[in-house]
Formats: sequence, structure tokens, C-alpha cells
Amino acid sequence: MPKHSRTVAIITALLTLPWLAQAQTPIPSAPDLSARGYILVDHDSGKLLAAKNENERLDPASITS
Repeated sequence: MPKHSRTVAIITALLTLPWLAQAQTPIPSAPDLSARGYILVDHDSGKLLAAKNENERLDPASITS
């Protein structure tokens, strides 16, 4: 294998390994809460992470002035 090709292969492997390690991170299941409903949203992406009865209309738990 030419020296250039081996260098490219090593650099590619080093750049790929952190991505592969991150891809293996397990995603935990939704929490088991006694609440009638809840939603958990990622602040940065706005993606819904977990929910229970998210489409059911419920009174708010509290209102702070």
C-alpha cells in the first residue's frame, strides 16, 4: 500500500471512530411518572423527546405570576 493511501486510511479511521462511538450511545426509555401528562422537548432542536398524553387537554400544574 502506498504511503499516501495508508495516511488517508488512518486519518479517515481517526475521524470516523468518534462518530461510531457516539452512534452506539443507548437512548433511555421514557420515564415512568405518575403525572397524567407531560412533554419533554429538546431546547436546541425543538424535537419531542418523550411524552405522555401529549394530545389530551389538561389544566396546568401551576401558574406563576
